[in-house]
Amino acid sequence: NTFTREIDVARRAYIAALENVVKEETRKGNLEVAQKIKNEVIYLRRIDLIRLIDPKKDAVSGLWEVENGVLLVTAVNVAKLQVPVTPPRDYQLDVSVERVSGNDIFVLGLVVKDQQCMVGLDAYGGKASGLEIVDGIGLGSNKTSHAGPLLAEGKSCQIVCVVKETSVTLTVDGQKIFQTDLGSS
Repeated sequence: NTFTREIDVARRAYIAALENVVKEETRKGNLEVAQKIKNEVIYLRRIDLIRLIDPKKDAVSGLWEVENGVLLVTAVNVAKLQVPVTPPRDYQLDVSVERVSGNDIFVLGLVVKDQQCMVGLDAYGGKASGLEIVDGIGLGSNKTSHAGPLLAEGKSCQIVCVVKETSVTLTVDGQKIFQTDLGSS
C-alpha cells in the first residue's frame, strides 16, 4: 500500500504539471489544446479510494477487508474506517453501497471548509437522512433532512456527494436529497 501511495504522489505531481501547461496554452491563445489537456486533468483527478485503503491501518473500529476491489465490513455495532486522503476544497465523492442487512445509519465523513462533518443515510432506523449538524441542528430536523429510507436491503445504491467551499449536495440513485449553502463563514 506504500507503493500505491507513492504512485498517488507522482500522479498529483503530473496533474500539477498539466495544469501549468493548461495555463500556458490558454495564455498563448491555444484554447482547443488547453481544453483537451484540462479534460485529461479532470479524468486524472479521479481517485479510486479503495486502492488507497489498508484495512489493518485505516480501520478505526469494526472488521474491514478489501476483496476483489470491494470494501467489506462485518456487521458490528459501530464500524468506522478513515480513508487516508486529504481532499481538495472542492470535490465529488462517488460511492456505490449495498445494504446487506439491517437498517442502521450509513455515514460518509466529509471535509468542508477544512472541517470534518458527516452525511448520515437512514438514521433512526431508516427514518431520516441528511447532513449532521447544520446551524446547530441534527440531521433529523435541519434544512438538509430527508424523511424515509434511502438504502434498500439487497440493492446497490449510487451515492454522490458534491462538496464545494460553501455547499454540499447529496444525490442517491440520481435523486437530489439535499443541496445546502453553508455560507462563507
